[in-house]
Amino acid sequence: MPRTTVAAAFIVSAVLASSADAAQFETLTLSDATELTYAIALPEGYDPSKAYPVLLALPPGPQTKAMVDAGLGSYWEAEGSIRGYIVVSPAAPNGELFFQGSEKYLPELMASIAQTYRVDGDRFDLAGVSNGGLSAFKVAVAHPEKFRSLTVVPGFPPSREVFAQLARIADIKVNMFVGEQDNGWVEPMNLTAEELRRAGNEVYLEIIPNNGHFVTSLSGSGAARIFDQIER
Repeated sequence: MPRTTVAAAFIVSAVLASSADAAQFETLTLSDATELTYAIALPEGYDPSKAYPVLLALPPGPQTKAMVDAGLGSYWEAEGSIRGYIVVSPAAPNGELFFQGSEKYLPELMASIAQTYRVDGDRFDLAGVSNGGLSAFKVAVAHPEKFRSLTVVPGFPPSREVFAQLARIADIKVNMFVGEQDNGWVEPMNLTAEELRRAGNEVYLEIIPNNGHFVTSLSGSGAARIFDQIER
């Protein structure tokens, strides 16, 4: 696997212009006193007596609150609301990315969400954009029992160690999207898809023509294509 750098994903911050308007930011105080800020967006006509699919969406770039807004506004919130998803998107605390240490906080966040909302099937759908995609692979490999799908736009395992453990997510449906002009990301995503298939995984990889690192074809109304694949 090629060496992964945080800088490769910072381009997202310059091009993700949409913002999430309906999502509410909340703060969870974790067991070690760390404060984790996250956005939560409820679906149209939310009924607390019903179970809903819950999408844990990990943001791009530096994974700040602004990047949570950007990821939600571009891909997850509007389409998720229409389709009946609860969407949860955390910001990385203390500048420590979700594949460089802060991933340890996500099980506690998911447990808190599951105590407040009814999670359909008792497993989350997991998604990530760029650095969030790297993070999503690391989290899924560490906790495969917590997820029923993994979707990255784009993303791949952030280290050789995570790549070597891809068989752990053989039972999780994996959806991967990458722009054909996204140099440095297409090749490792192809390698990841090949390794997943060898492990018996149901994996979908789409290389989007005329797109770069920010997959504009899948933003806004184009996000329907992402959710179509998650639900297929």
